[in-house]
Amino acid sequence: MDILRFLTAGSVDDGKSTLIGRLLYDHGSIYLDQLGSLLRDGSSQYDLSKLTDGLKAEREQGITIDVAYRYFSSSKRKYIIADAPGHFEFTRNLVTAASNSDAAIILIDALNGVTEQTKRHAMLLSMMGIRHVAIAINKMDRTGFDKSVFDKVVKQFSDLDFQFSFEHQFIPVSALQGDNVVESSVNMPWYTGETLMSFLEDIRLVEHKSPFRLRIQHVTKDEAGIKFYSGIVLSGKISEREKIRIVPGDISEITSIKSGDKRMDVAEKHRSVTLQLSTDVELKRGDLMVCEEDKIDPSHSVTMMLTWFSESDVLMPGKRYILQSNSFVTHVLVKDVEHRISVMDLKVDTSSKELHFNDIGRVMFKTAVPVYLDPFQKVAGNGRAILIDEHSNLTVAACIVL
Repeated sequence: MDILRFLTAGSVDDGKSTLIGRLLYDHGSIYLDQLGSLLRDGSSQYDLSKLTDGLKAEREQGITIDVAYRYFSSSKRKYIIADAPGHFEFTRNLVTAASNSDAAIILIDALNGVTEQTKRHAMLLSMMGIRHVAIAINKMDRTGFDKSVFDKVVKQFSDLDFQFSFEHQFIPVSALQGDNVVESSVNMPWYTGETLMSFLEDIRLVEHKSPFRLRIQHVTKDEAGIKFYSGIVLSGKISEREKIRIVPGDISEITSIKSGDKRMDVAEKHRSVTLQLSTDVELKRGDLMVCEEDKIDPSHSVTMMLTWFSESDVLMPGKRYILQSNSFVTHVLVKDVEHRISVMDLKVDTSSKELHFNDIGRVMFKTAVPVYLDPFQKVAGNGRAILIDEHSNLTVAACIVL
């Protein structure tokens, strides 16, 4: 049974936490001792949003701050849900959730329609390579299940002047009452499409054939002086007796693969492994392994789309940061801010050479050493990075390689 990782996105108070609670409740994935804590004060009704709003600060403020993860299963597959915050200030949390998701549900309040945060989240999901998106127009119960309200919001989103990379479909729902979440709604006979649950069940997870990539995290020796190289397989797979290239040029052969204490014939994507090679190769943390026949060219510059997280700093040409991609780290200089995307109208703004808090833009960097990175759309695992402030050591941006 495969695993689908998906997240919920949208503006604050659009009902994301309630929707996840509804999915879990209708699937019988809430423990009996949890149900009592979900009762509304002085009521026999459950407040399903409490299931994911687990932090004390969230309970007190009535908002989601952290990314909350929940797990459940249907007859077709297992699911990992990431409930991302809707507040503008916590956009970086959504980027974190999206980087590990296969699909997404964007919630839109039927009464409020498409908001600035709706646009920002849709852009970020597109930028992070999400391929399957349901646009859930929520709180239809508050409109009297009015089809014209649903049609109005569909038109608002469809008229957005931005080329999203994902396939999407519109589903009218009431997370509070459960309409079109797991079961089809009797209150909206005019809608004959999928429920959210059937949308999630029908997503086909196609693993595109990606080239082998592994970044070295640790190099160790045993008592006999034999070296072992540990890291996470970022994409593709590799087998015993296959030859690999340590970028830029050394060739060796894999003589053994282990995951923990278990011997393996094949190392696949996402697997943490320890490799033994046929030759004594000088490797260090951050070095890259690829297949023998694979060519990946070094570059002293890299162009990225990024989301700027810092409230106290402004990204502009001439500034220096630390770029980290997995275990690889180097210093970079901002050469050019090629454009910024306006979240208000989704237009590309080439006049601005600065990125401020939560801005999204295309930036060119000069690197201190040659970098071996892939375009994100080709090899996501070796095509994403973060920017770190040299002085505070705080993450200031999430980036993908173009």
